[in-house]
Amino acid sequence: MKILVWTSPPQDFIEAGIVFTTHGPAHHVGFLRANGLVHELYPPKLRDRVITDEEKKVVEVFSLAGLPPELEAKFERLFDLDLEAGITYSDTDLIRFIFNQEIPPDLSGYCSWYVMRCISMCAPMCLPLARCEIGQVSPRDLYVSTRLIEESWP
Repeated sequence: MKILVWTSPPQDFIEAGIVFTTHGPAHHVGFLRANGLVHELYPPKLRDRVITDEEKKVVEVFSLAGLPPELEAKFERLFDLDLEAGITYSDTDLIRFIFNQEIPPDLSGYCSWYVMRCISMCAPMCLPLARCEIGQVSPRDLYVSTRLIEESWP
């Protein structure tokens, strides 16, 4: 399991808004699964998909510092369960994040919320941002975390 961060120029108003409000180049995050698929919470819902060679040029790959190898399978199982559960992308939760409001505990959210949720469930000892609530983390926050170790594409 690797963490992916998109740092390409924004392609739409949502990506542009994320870059503007977080003051950083990152506008999306997700996971790279063991099978090579991208696992991401992206409108309208959680999904697995193939990443293109062109896209790989603007997506950075990170490992999570201190993650025991035996927990990789736990992440993979959670990803499968979450896909079955039908987690949805929530523009409303994204707006709540922008205005620093609490996000309700349901099965909807946005990309960085989902990444932090998965890490907190599978490897809480490895949280990349110790002083951030799960619902108050942006792609930029993850991008600048010293707990993420930059890697090359596998």
